[in-house]
Order: sequence, then structure tokens, then C-alpha cells
Amino acid sequence: HYPCLDDLEGLVAIGRDLPVKMEELKQLELQVASAHSWREKASKTFLKKNSQHSLLEVKRPSIP
Repeated sequence: HYPCLDDLEGLVAIGRDLPVKMEELKQLELQVASAHSWREKASKTFLKKNSQHSLLEVKRPSIP
């Protein structure tokens, strides 16, 4: 099971509220930022402007 982006964002939000500084939190923040960047680039590549479909809907193989 791989964590969803929402899960990672939640962990980062919780970690930011902790009164300690953790290197792992910085790594998670970088991974979340990287995921957002990838999702935006993929959306620009695969979605038409003002599309009503999500990236997942467009990239998911259709089952006849």
C-alpha cells in the first residue's frame, strides 16, 4: 500500500505543529511538493482546458 497524496499532506500538517524539527518532515514536504508538480504537469499534458474529467479518469484504462 502506497500512501495517497492526501495522506502525506496530512502527515506534513501534523508534523509542522510538533515542537521539534525533524529531517524526515523536510523530506515529506519535498515529496509532497514534487507530487504536486508532477500532477500539474501531467494534467497539462493529458487534460484539455476546462475538462470535466479528472486526471485519474483520463489515465485509467477503460473496461469494456
